[in-house]
Amino acid sequence: MRALRFAVPGFHVAGEGVRFCCVGASGYCVNLGVFQFAHGTGAGHRSAATLAFLVAVSSNYALNRRWTFAAATATAKRVQAPRFAVVSVTGLGIALAVLEALVRLGQAPPLAAQACAVLVAAPVTFAGQKLWSFARPVARGAGA
Repeated sequence: MRALRFAVPGFHVAGEGVRFCCVGASGYCVNLGVFQFAHGTGAGHRSAATLAFLVAVSSNYALNRRWTFAAATATAKRVQAPRFAVVSVTGLGIALAVLEALVRLGQAPPLAAQACAVLVAAPVTFAGQKLWSFARPVARGAGA
């Protein structure tokens, strides 16, 4: 299968996209479960969303580093982890803005709004994680 990745243009990126979605789906379920628990115990929707983010992002980092973007693991954790955090917090900002708009302006139920907000942020976080956090190291040639 590994040889096929190099033979078919775009296959590697598509595989990463599928793995990212699997990791994201597990994180999505964790996120919504923690959100519902926190909100159900009296936390406001923004606080519940932030707590849910912190729990889900921890597992997502480990899974994305070891499975989704495994080919990029030559890049040191000391480089990947801060980048992952920046991209993830950017995604959290997007999700919180969407959550707030849906809850306050659209009067959506908080759990449904959280579900939509996380989905809206997902393409941005995939692009950031793929292109920056877990980017493959650039080989330095004689002309570089």
